[in-house]
Amino acid sequence: MCENSDYTSYLNALIEGDKIFCTRFIQNLVEKRENIKSPYFEFFETHTGYIAIGEYNINELERKNIDFLHLSYELNKLSRELIKKNVDLNKLNELKNEFLGMATHEIRNLASLISGYCSLLTSNFFSEEKKMQFIEAIKLSSDTILKLINNLLDVSIIESGNLHLELEETDLIHLIEKNIDRNRFFAAQKSITLFLHKPERLYTLKIDRLKIDQVLNNYILNAINYSKNNTTIIIKVTKQNNEIIVSVKDEGVGIQKDDLSKLFKFFSKTDSETTAGEPSTGLGLTIVKKIVQEHKGRVWAESEFRKGSTFYFSLPI
Repeated sequence: MCENSDYTSYLNALIEGDKIFCTRFIQNLVEKRENIKSPYFEFFETHTGYIAIGEYNINELERKNIDFLHLSYELNKLSRELIKKNVDLNKLNELKNEFLGMATHEIRNLASLISGYCSLLTSNFFSEEKKMQFIEAIKLSSDTILKLINNLLDVSIIESGNLHLELEETDLIHLIEKNIDRNRFFAAQKSITLFLHKPERLYTLKIDRLKIDQVLNNYILNAINYSKNNTTIIIKVTKQNNEIIVSVKDEGVGIQKDDLSKLFKFFSKTDSETTAGEPSTGLGLTIVKKIVQEHKGRVWAESEFRKGSTFYFSLPI
């Protein structure tokens, strides 16, 4: 029941039986009853005054129910994704721990080997030729340890999300030629020929020169390590659509079909073995993938077991 004195100015304007939405009236009601939201009113005149009957607008409640169901669905979805991420993270941690154990074991063995050869060098029982062999073994072991440590540091940077690119205009073909020249010595040890198939035009790309050189070095050295003696490695540069594609093709041991999925993953190794006992850390291709992806490029590989492999990476023009 509404007193005449309270709403005289409103009631004078009412036509009996009409519905109106009265802002001031609602505000007054809300102040008195906080649970009333967006009502409509009908006013009826009686012999003692006016009766104001309000009804709730349920649209707002329905909308909030829909919002709640939507948020509940999103929460369940995020919960499922979180569970999956935790499972993946646990698997990755297991792989990491396994690899770190292997890496520690390998470093310890190599360090023991270096120490042993150094002791032999002080002995007078070996010829100078034999001592030179010891020195070569020491250098190879030292290089392996250095490579392993560098890869572990790269992985640490990648996992922390702090991989930073120093982009500069770079002649890609010139960069590849320099890398090939640097690796000819290693190829010559196995009588392997390195051949560069150049495109008709040269390309200057805005890239991190040192990091792309690291990608090239990994591909070419891997090709040498897994190639047979007296074979050829072809480095090819082509343009497809808006990409430059670099490929490194060898005539090596190849990769089994089931092992192709292991490539470019952290702490994964295939069953393929290098042809001259060259060491492998199992991290190089993972680092390659991250570097190329930071350049907005792609990495992939094709292989036929015991016939050779081709590794690719692309860079956007």
